Amino acid sequence: MSEDELETLREDFVKGAYSIKISEEQFDMAAYNRHLLDVQGEVAAWRAQQAESTTMMQQVERDIMARCVASCCWRGGGAGVRRGKAVADAHPLVHLQFTLVELKA
Repeated sequence: MSEDELETLREDFVKGAYSIKISEEQFDMAAYNRHLLDVQGEVAAWRAQQAESTTMMQQVERDIMARCVASCCWRGGGAGVRRGKAVADAHPLVHLQFTLVELKA
């Protein structure tokens, strides 16, 4: 199945338009193992790309959190609530800046 076919299948499934085809066959373990050997290189490449993307996203998340912590304003402390001030005055005000990250396809 090609990537385009898989995408179409997923879209149809979400819309409820996918027709499930069920057939009765005998499973051939040897053929399955041959198939796994045939696609071994593609699987390894996909896993490497997935690992690279995961590492990149973890770094982006660390950067966002570092910016978040660096830009926090602490006001009031717990005493603000006891004195009748707004609850927001007793908690950190956190300003997040979201970054658009373009991942390699």
